[in-house]
Amino acid sequence: SFPTRRSSDLIYFVVAIALNFVIGYARALSIHHAALFGMGAFTYAVMASRGWSNDLIVCGLAAALLAGVVSVILAFGSLRISGDYFIVASFAFQAFAINALFNWTSVSGGANGDYGLPTPTVFGLGVSSTSAYIAVAGVLAISTLGFAIWLRRSPYGRLLRAMGDSPSALLTAGFGVLRLKVGVFGISGMLAAAAGVLYAAYLGVAQTGTFDVSLAILLVAIVVIGGTGSDRKSVV
Repeated sequence: SFPTRRSSDLIYFVVAIALNFVIGYARALSIHHAALFGMGAFTYAVMASRGWSNDLIVCGLAAALLAGVVSVILAFGSLRISGDYFIVASFAFQAFAINALFNWTSVSGGANGDYGLPTPTVFGLGVSSTSAYIAVAGVLAISTLGFAIWLRRSPYGRLLRAMGDSPSALLTAGFGVLRLKVGVFGISGMLAAAAGVLYAAYLGVAQTGTFDVSLAILLVAIVVIGGTGSDRKSVV
């Protein structure tokens, strides 16, 4: 239905902005953001199904922390490899992460996935209707877009653009590329995972097949067609 499609579009919009940070600023063609997206979804599935928490904010923070750490590790790897080699490594991580989740049946539920996830809450209020999901997804999307615009116009954002355009000039000026790249990878992974939490909560199920390579390629296509470095055009 149209409301269902609108909710998923808002969530994909957040992931596209997250991926745009890596492609637009770090100039790294990432094929692994579907795995980070899925990491957020399964974080919610585990926390909610085990009764730890079904609060979207709590689960979102937990997922963002986990994906942020993974993304920082990937950022260090990107310093050693670039171009086609990074694409291959990113693709390999995507395939490995999803296969590892698939075989970790206590977390992912294997081929069947985690079904019947509890209804999520925000500050103790249940998010059960489609309109409520759209409202929460809209808040996340608008907040993400606002953050992306602010970051782009900030001094840190100007350094990020310089890193993508001419990293050697940035080094000559005395700025460290390592810290910038680690930062942008971390931010990107955290946003993708936060969107994954909302995605699993909305569907009430998390399956590894949803976050496969085809989704990773679709996300890259959204960013490239919309224009790398352009956050607002990703909504198209």
